[in-house]
Amino acid sequence: MKPLRILVYAFIVLILVVLSVRTPARDSPPHDYVLDNMPRVGVDADYNFAPGVLDAASSAGAKLIRSHMSWTTLEPQRTDPSRYNWATYDAIFSRISAANVSPILVIDKCPDWACPYMRGPINADNMQDYTDMVNALVAHYSQPPYNVHIWELFDEPDGTAGPGGQWGYGKHAAQYVQALSILYNAVKAVNPEAVALNGGVAYDYPTSFRPQFVSEMLAAGAADYTDALNFHYFRVNGPGWATIGQKAEELRGIMSRAGMDLPLVCTSVGESSENIAPWYSNETQQAQYLVKVYAQSASADIRSTTWYLTQDFDCPPNTCPSGWEAWARHGLIRRDGTIKLAHQAMQTFAQEIGSGAYQRQLGRESGVTGNLEGYYFGGSVEGRPQVSVIWNNDAATSTLAVPASQARNLLRAVSMTGQPINLTAGADGSVRLSVSGNPVYLEWASPRFVDVQQGSAFHSYIDNLAQIGAISGFEDGTFRPAALTMRGHLCKMMMLAQGWSVDTTGGPHFQDVPPLSPLYPYIETAYNRHVIGGYSDGMFRPYSTVTRGQMCKIIAISRAWQLIDPATPTFSDVPTTDPFYTYIETSFSKGVISGYSNNTFLPGAESTRGQVSKIVYNALISR
Repeated sequence: MKPLRILVYAFIVLILVVLSVRTPARDSPPHDYVLDNMPRVGVDADYNFAPGVLDAASSAGAKLIRSHMSWTTLEPQRTDPSRYNWATYDAIFSRISAANVSPILVIDKCPDWACPYMRGPINADNMQDYTDMVNALVAHYSQPPYNVHIWELFDEPDGTAGPGGQWGYGKHAAQYVQALSILYNAVKAVNPEAVALNGGVAYDYPTSFRPQFVSEMLAAGAADYTDALNFHYFRVNGPGWATIGQKAEELRGIMSRAGMDLPLVCTSVGESSENIAPWYSNETQQAQYLVKVYAQSASADIRSTTWYLTQDFDCPPNTCPSGWEAWARHGLIRRDGTIKLAHQAMQTFAQEIGSGAYQRQLGRESGVTGNLEGYYFGGSVEGRPQVSVIWNNDAATSTLAVPASQARNLLRAVSMTGQPINLTAGADGSVRLSVSGNPVYLEWASPRFVDVQQGSAFHSYIDNLAQIGAISGFEDGTFRPAALTMRGHLCKMMMLAQGWSVDTTGGPHFQDVPPLSPLYPYIETAYNRHVIGGYSDGMFRPYSTVTRGQMCKIIAISRAWQLIDPATPTFSDVPTTDPFYTYIETSFSKGVISGYSNNTFLPGAESTRGQVSKIVYNALISR
């Protein structure tokens, strides 16, 4: 009977865990959209928040700093949020914000009164304590001056420890998803566009990590409570993945078999700068690897990558956990604060490529042959040149011959550390330069947005609106004219195009647009100007797409046009009884919109960002 009782008890526990997982926050934006503005380049502080470390992260061009927070430090003894030790992390996150980098706050180190091990699982009797802590933490640090908008739960939760490997979450995926759901809902309630992530899974074997955890976590519903599948990658690994892209491909295979397709984020990747097992590296190789892994990560569509580590640490014998000596020299700066070549390499990568949209891998058509490897990107920020990065995978030096057809658009070449490189003109109109193991960057003439080329259908409208500050692109330098327009974004576009002052009087007016939402000031201003209204359930649904009829209404009211109500409809599918009839007719009379060749308008059809840009610009110049 004893085995039967154990099975029954385990089944009951599993059912309780499933029932306790809360549903995702309503009307949150899609995972893909949330990650669109997450910077590509970050570093890991690993509990070292000294001013020199934060300065090094900022000067290296990192936009993110992974910042571990100990629940044990915040709440060493079981208490309530009014008695938490806020002072320690208040000081830390204030310094991070002042250093002009954004934190990834990793909740870590569970107190011994709440967990049997520092990374869980949380005792069933302490789940309410955890819930109280998470809600208080998110509410506290989402606000200025801390501005935490990226959250992560327990580093490498697929680890196991203790008797039978029962400590940690490696064998407790369902319980981990329960804890993750609580964090996700707390984060989205404060800011729907904030990023909530699973703790980066090591997914490495044979080691103390349990590879089945990823599949079990997904089966338990993790895809509803993380904006990306967050993982770690190091070239020294059990399965032998030679590149970060190979590991990404395997993780996507696991998701595919589970019927899921989450974006990927990597919050730990690095390289030693010391000739020590198992790395056998040096400072030059470390710098080269940094550039290569960031380029390869982007080519594998990994949205953001965090470099481990910012500063080297001391690891004298008998003071560090076994094996940590091999990780002690992964920093961008040395123990004395002086910078390494890797710091300069990250600085140049951030300047040249940063979050620029990945375009393609280079091949023979670009002169990249033999042992050369290269990738092409949009500019690091709007208006910067497009850039290709190329290196030699051989110890020798090869000549790169840029074909004459491309050479006319080549602006200049710079080294791994940002120094200009001399170019040699070939007799056939090509341009030649030598490429060694040190990556080189080639800058190319480019438009404002990498995906809105001059002469394309919407170029002039998008460019004109961008010049007056009415629109902007995404973090990767794209505008995405074919993407569908969201209701909140149209409010933002109209407010900026009209030059209205922010007016949030009486807000918040909508349950799904809290004050910390990036769209809050635009939606509230549009509401107070009587341009928009919400739904009967108190929602605005800012991330729902805009229909052509809704667009006409918002534009007509924003422009304060006198509405017309002709007796005979212009379009066969917009009768006089249509709720958008007068707005569509008025917009048509102003020359702002047109219909289709079959005399329809399709008022319920969705509108792309390019189409809306054209209509908004035409509305601005109409009389």
